[in-house]
Amino acid sequence: MKIKLLEKTSFGELCSLLRKVKLRNQEIFPYKEAEIVLKKVDFSQIYPSATYVLERNLIFLADLRNRFLKICQMDIFKLWNRIIFQTGKKDFVSMIPPIIEYSEEDDCFVILDGLHRLMLARLRRLDIFALYLYNVKSCFPSIPIGWKDVKISTQVPQIKRYCRPGINDSESNRYVLHRDLFPLTSNSSRVSSPVI
Repeated sequence: MKIKLLEKTSFGELCSLLRKVKLRNQEIFPYKEAEIVLKKVDFSQIYPSATYVLERNLIFLADLRNRFLKICQMDIFKLWNRIIFQTGKKDFVSMIPPIIEYSEEDDCFVILDGLHRLMLARLRRLDIFALYLYNVKSCFPSIPIGWKDVKISTQVPQIKRYCRPGINDSESNRYVLHRDLFPLTSNSSRVSSPVI
């Protein structure tokens, strides 16, 4: 796989993009007034929200990290901004640090985005940095689980996460609390792939 780094934002620009994130199909901006802090992850203090990671994605990310280290002298586990890069002739990808929210309902830090990178770093006992968001104006979309409950899988399981009873536990309201991360990929004319 070839890698070509195309664009890097500042931390301030990344925070501005995060503040534009809405709840899916709603005009609610959960991060508009959130405190956003970049810091090294302590795995004993964060909880996953998905029941699985895909083995092929872990392999891809391990290869991607090695290529970034070799070609760009950049560690994707230590991002502090948004990067846009090309992996092939047409594929443009946007990547930011993993997102970890403080969930007031659960009184803990929960992984919103970047579980595959976090799992890979945890398995390899490597340092990784993430965006910690405090004072989020929305309930976290799923119930946190323990690391032992996250399975490495070859396919997406039937139960991906545990929804909140009475809030987003039916087909009609399943995505009511989901964050639309589109602003993190849409501010560049180059990006055609989602955040990974």
